[in-house]
Order: sequence, then structure tokens, then C-alpha cells
Amino acid sequence: ENPSTNSLTRAIGYEIGIRSRPWTWSELLATFWLLDLGSELVFVGDEGTTEPRGKTRRLGTEFSSRITPVEWLTIRGDITYTHAEFRKTGDSVPLAPQFTAFSSVTARLPIGLSGTLQMLTVGSRAGTEDNSVKLEPFTIFDLVLRYKIPVKPPSGRLEAFFSIRNLTDTD
Repeated sequence: ENPSTNSLTRAIGYEIGIRSRPWTWSELLATFWLLDLGSELVFVGDEGTTEPRGKTRRLGTEFSSRITPVEWLTIRGDITYTHAEFRKTGDSVPLAPQFTAFSSVTARLPIGLSGTLQMLTVGSRAGTEDNSVKLEPFTIFDLVLRYKIPVKPPSGRLEAFFSIRNLTDTD
């Protein structure tokens, strides 16, 4: 058996960023990053499997914010932009999105109940290496309800939750 088929590919990454808390109720982050992968697994639709292709490089930026305007309410937002390409050819990495965004609003009640409405957007992305096929962007909404059970275990906490994923039934 070939040991290279059972091992993870080498990844080298660099990241530089800044975090700021301009007010006690807010946090802002900005990051620039680079990731080199020794091999990329690419989905082969005709065969319904993946296969290793060449080395890739991703360059990206991310901006995040978290705001707590009142003690019981948290609003979060993240936006990323990524450029992904094969290092030898400069071709696109199939299925690698250029733009993603995540946001959520969480409300917490003093009785231990909280609810979160969250949104994930994945922008259009290359469907093929030559970028001749573009995949449609999509947005998914989720709803998560949590209840902290008022029992003190030896460590951690007990929590029950209920979630509805893909609340709007996005294809």
C-alpha cells in the first residue's frame, strides 16, 4: 500500500491581521492570509469521486465584526474574499468560492433560552479549472434555539438545542 495515499498533504500558511475593540461593546478584525497546499483534491463529477491535482495557492482577506449593543443581543458578521489557483497553470480551483459571508443575530433570555438566526452566503465559483462553467451563488438561513439546563454537572454545562437548517429551503 502506498503511504502517500493515506497521509495529509503539506500545507503552509501565513496570516497577518489586526483586532480592535474601539468600544467595549464591539470587536473588529481584518486579516490577510496565504495558504499553499502541496496537492488539491478536486471533485470529478462524471465519476462522483475526488482526485488529487497539482499544488494550489489561496490568497485571501477577511473582515469580521461582533457587536453587543445590549447585554442580551449579539450581532456578528464575517466577509471573506479568496483567490484560489493552481500554481503551475494559474487555472481556477473548481468549487473554491471567491466570496463568502456569514452573519448572525443572537438573543439571550435570562432564563437560559437563546435563539440565533444565521445566514451563510457562498458566491459564484468556478465549476471547472478553465472557468468556463460558473456555479450559481447561494444563501442559506438557519435557526438555532438553545436552552441551558439548570443542572450543574462536574464540568461544563448541559444544553438542549433545536435547529432548523436551510430555513428557506434553498436549492
